[in-house]
Amino acid sequence: MLKILACVTMLIDHIGYTFFPGALWLRIIGRLAYPIFAWYVAIGFRRTHNRGRYLARLLGWGLLSQIPFALLFHKASFGNPMSFLEGTNVLFTFVFAVLGLLLITACEELRWESQVAAWMGAGLFAAAAQWANTDYGAYGVVIVLLFYLLDSQAAPVASAGSPSAIHAPDLSDGLSSGIPVPVASAGNPYAYANSMRDLTIIRRIVLPLSIFLITLLSLKLMRMHPIQLFCVLAVPLTYLRLPDPKPGKWKYAFYAFYPVHIFLIWLVTLV
Repeated sequence: MLKILACVTMLIDHIGYTFFPGALWLRIIGRLAYPIFAWYVAIGFRRTHNRGRYLARLLGWGLLSQIPFALLFHKASFGNPMSFLEGTNVLFTFVFAVLGLLLITACEELRWESQVAAWMGAGLFAAAAQWANTDYGAYGVVIVLLFYLLDSQAAPVASAGSPSAIHAPDLSDGLSSGIPVPVASAGNPYAYANSMRDLTIIRRIVLPLSIFLITLLSLKLMRMHPIQLFCVLAVPLTYLRLPDPKPGKWKYAFYAFYPVHIFLIWLVTLV
């Protein structure tokens, strides 16, 4: 359901951009799309069984999407092949974000100095996205990194070898029901669950605040329109456990939606 919502709001945004540039309400609705997709990238990176294949899939669909993207948003011309590289689509933003996440996770078990260096290295991938003029640029990469760092569903509850990880709770269900979830730990059997629930609540406050502040800072640095601040409204939607179509059946349909809908909108502009 959330993926469908992201696709619909993205479609509304692109229709507004192309045919109704003065209708800001369409663009405001469209601000919900990117944070949801960025959240899915952070979640997908955490859950995928093959991160290399995940990266290759993003890159492949990014290449397929580049021609329609450049035609619609950068007025590229087949008479000038270099015009197709004046700006790159959002899937390349996600490629740079995943490269940053690969660096971060490679250093997760190392000393804190190495972990800090990894996060700084991820910042270089954000700078690379800005240099490549990807859609949302460095800002888009940082949003994915924030979801990976702060989102309670993306972050692991506990390591598999930890005694307190036995029967680890589903934190989101515990929050919604308010019912204590038994967890095996020394002393108070609910201590671990309560501490993790508190951490989840903190994250749910810090995450939208962080995205709001990063967006506010980016308005001037990246000359973004103030309506981008409405993107924060999408963050609470990621806390809902809305059902999504099974990945095996619909995974590539969602990837294909991006280039196909852009291409169709571009065709309409030719009429």
